[in-house]
Formats: sequence, C-alpha cells, structure tokens
Amino acid sequence: MQLVDLSHAQDVEAGDGTTTVTVLAGSLLNACQTLLDKNVHPTIIANSFYKASQFVSSEICSGRYEEYHVLIFLIRLSTL
Repeated sequence: MQLVDLSHAQDVEAGDGTTTVTVLAGSLLNACQTLLDKNVHPTIIANSFYKASQFVSSEICSGRYEEYHVLIFLIRLSTL
C-alpha cells in the first residue's frame, strides 16, 4: 500500500490524521531501512512488525493502553 493510499484510508476512517499516518509510515520505513542496512533479514523485520501489531491490538482491546498515555502524547507531539 502506498503512502497516498494510507493517508486516504485514514481520512475516510477518521476524517483526519493524514499527516500523522504519513509521518508514522515514513518513520517505520526509515527504521526498516536502518535494519536492512544492518543485514537484518526482511522476514525478521516483517515478523517483528506483525508481533508488534498484535501486542498493540491486545493492549487496546484490554483497555491497558492508558498506561501508555505519555508515549502516545510524545508520538503525537513529534508529528507536529
């Protein structure tokens, strides 16, 4: 999926946040490039993203995400 598609999907779903999703996706791609430059296999990177998404989904569904309010605030602040 291209960044334009991600941005559009975010706009349709939430009505806002297109800059946030673009910045976040760009940061994730930059992190991937750093790992690839260190010869980390793409499958390991993909599996790690999958595990992270499962963890985040679990935390959100359980209501424990409030423990991360400072981290969420810093992420939001970094996109300004």
